[in-house]
Amino acid sequence: MNKLNTTALNNTFEDNLFKSTNNKLPKSIAVAVSGGADSMALAFLVAEFAKHLDINLYAFTVDHKFRTSSRKEAEFVNRTLSKMGYVHEILTFTGKAPTTKIEETARQKRYDLMLNECKKY
Repeated sequence: MNKLNTTALNNTFEDNLFKSTNNKLPKSIAVAVSGGADSMALAFLVAEFAKHLDINLYAFTVDHKFRTSSRKEAEFVNRTLSKMGYVHEILTFTGKAPTTKIEETARQKRYDLMLNECKKY
């Protein structure tokens, strides 16, 4: 198995991020982190990028409270990202759990909660 070339991966990530922001360096970056492998990988990449460019890091994890283990998972993400230098907030869904269009409704609630937090920062 080939060793992962993290320098090349970071460079590719930075190039794509700069392209997506029209080569303007952001002062802050916010990421949504669920605790899954893909969002944790994104959080690690963003942390590496931001570290040497002095960018403020914010991360949000939404606890929909649909599963009994969701709070514990969100707290794990909080501990991990805090060690990486993120300001991390666990946002808690406080409405009635939907009975139809569950994924669509949960996604919209996540977006609403995270947008409100981004405006604060």
